[in-house]
Amino acid sequence: MQQSSICPGKPKQRLSELVTLPGMLPYIKDGFINDDEVAELIELGAVGEIAGWAYNHRGVLLQEGTNSRVASVALEQPTHRLIIGVAGGVRKAEAILAALHGKLITGLITDEAAAQMILSKI
Repeated sequence: MQQSSICPGKPKQRLSELVTLPGMLPYIKDGFINDDEVAELIELGAVGEIAGWAYNHRGVLLQEGTNSRVASVALEQPTHRLIIGVAGGVRKAEAILAALHGKLITGLITDEAAAQMILSKI
């Protein structure tokens, strides 16, 4: 059996939940973002977020809004490692497609409904 050592630096892979803008309710409830900030993100064209980073329909990270104060790990664009997005449901299809298009994620775990919606759009 081979042992692995803990190495500092970037992990080789990561699972990330993809969240749609209406799905940001937990962030609002926990006080990380307020209704006005969600409205601002929508005005800026945000369709989803990964680890707090909002992005538009082309999968491009926004340069304004709450992205100016995100404290989570910075996202590479395009990513050069395995980042698996986890999202399901027809409502999340636009955010999933944008994340794939912008190369924010390199893999996806989803359900049939979201997969069919995504395939109908490409």
